[in-house]
Amino acid sequence: MELANFIIGFLALIIAIIALIHSIYYNMVKIKLSDCEVNRVDNDYDWLYDFSISNLSNVSVVIQKIELYSKDGKLLTDNGFDPFKKHQDNENENHSESPFGIPLPRFSMPLDPYWESSPFKSETEIYPASRESFSYYLDEEPVKIKITTDKRIHKFRKHQLFFPHFDKNG
Repeated sequence: MELANFIIGFLALIIAIIALIHSIYYNMVKIKLSDCEVNRVDNDYDWLYDFSISNLSNVSVVIQKIELYSKDGKLLTDNGFDPFKKHQDNENENHSESPFGIPLPRFSMPLDPYWESSPFKSETEIYPASRESFSYYLDEEPVKIKITTDKRIHKFRKHQLFFPHFDKNG
């Protein structure tokens, strides 16, 4: 009788440990890096690197830090390129005058607000089943993106490395 009680108690302990590990593992927050694209307005403009972070879990997560690294391991930051200023300068250079010295009206399209960079600046909460987009004007292509959160997201760590492939559209 004691042997049967011991076996039942031992099996219950094993099942409880498995259930605890299962609960911890499946309640971790899952994030995904997607929509990795690189674009530019025109040939004389800088490249805009754009990506989204999706929250695939059922709880919200706070992004505390996003770090982009070059292939040399150097930390990359937004270079501050202003496409609207360059567009305005190009428009001012390309104005034309009539043969009588009267300026002709310019008919040009304004630059789409999409071209403004939106780098990570402060903690950002991503709700369940939603995403946040970030974009950077960079001098070199990032090969590694490290995302740090307030919750465990990868192998019991609060950060995860992604190796993006940026599709060139411009």
